Amino acid sequence: MESPVFTRVQNSTYHLDHFSGGLPGAHALPAHRLLRRDRRYARRSRRDGNAGPAAEAAHWVPALVAEAEQHLCQRAVVRMDAGFTDGTTLEALDSRAIGYLGRLRENPVLQRLAQPHLVRGPGRPAEKPREWVVETTYRAGSWSRERRVLMVVQEEPGHYFRRCFFLVTNLDWPPTRVLAHYRKRGKAEGHMGEFKDVIGTSLPPTSRGVADDDTVRARSQALLSLRLLAFELMHILRARLETLTGEGWSLRRLRERVLKVAARVQRTGRRLHFVIARPALPLWRKLMPSLARMAWPPPG
Repeated sequence: MESPVFTRVQNSTYHLDHFSGGLPGAHALPAHRLLRRDRRYARRSRRDGNAGPAAEAAHWVPALVAEAEQHLCQRAVVRMDAGFTDGTTLEALDSRAIGYLGRLRENPVLQRLAQPHLVRGPGRPAEKPREWVVETTYRAGSWSRERRVLMVVQEEPGHYFRRCFFLVTNLDWPPTRVLAHYRKRGKAEGHMGEFKDVIGTSLPPTSRGVADDDTVRARSQALLSLRLLAFELMHILRARLETLTGEGWSLRRLRERVLKVAARVQRTGRRLHFVIARPALPLWRKLMPSLARMAWPPPG
C-alpha cells in the first residue's frame, strides 16, 4: 500500500496568511486564517470582517502549531507577514518555543536604523545587483523587549539609493539562511492564489437578508471547510498525476483536463459504469489504480 500524502515529516515551515471573501451586511469583509504546509491546509477558521488579520492570533496560532506537530511534523516553524508580528502574538510564540520569522512594516524608527545603509558610498558603483544582511536588535511599540531583527539591504546598478526591508525572528539560524527561508514564501503564496483562482473564497449565506449572524457564521464555516476539503482532494489527484506523468500539474489544468470532462453513467445489474470521454481516458487509466493502492488513514 502506498502512503505518499500523509507522511509525518521531521521539520516543516507553515506560511501564515489570510484571505477575504464577500458577505453582505455586517460581515462585508470576513477573512479566513490559514496555516499551510506546502500545499496542504492544517486547519481553517473564520473571523468577523471588522477584526484585523492577527485578531486572537496569540491563541489560535500556537494551537494550530501544536496540532501540526502532533499529526504532520515533529517541529514546525511559522513564517508570517507583517500583519502577525504584533507583540502579543510574538510573546505567545516565544513562550511556547515556537520558531518564527516575519516581515516588519516600515516605520520612522526602522527608517532611521536603515538610513546609514541606504546611500551608496564613494567608489565605483556595482555592476551587478548586490544584497547583504545587517543584523541588529529592535523593539517595536507593542513589544515588551528587544528582538533579533535582520535588515536586508539591496543595491541595483545605476541607482544611487539602496532599498531595504526588515525581518524579525527568534531562530538561531545564520542571517543568510533566515533570508533564504523567508524567500520561500513565494511558493506558499502562489498556492494561496491558486486556491482563490480554482476553488474560490466568496462565502455568501444561503438566505440573504433572513439568516441571523450566528447562522451566517455557521454556513460560512461549513462552506469554507468544504472548499478546503476540495483543495485537499484535488492536491492528492495532482500529486499522483505529477508522479505518473512526470509533468507539473496546476489545479486549473487538473480541473479542465481530468475532472471537468464529459461522462456517461450506465447501470447493468448491480454495477454502475462510468464511461469517460476519450480525451481524458488515458489519464484516468493511470490514475485509478494508483489511488486504489494508497493507504488512507482511519477516520478520526
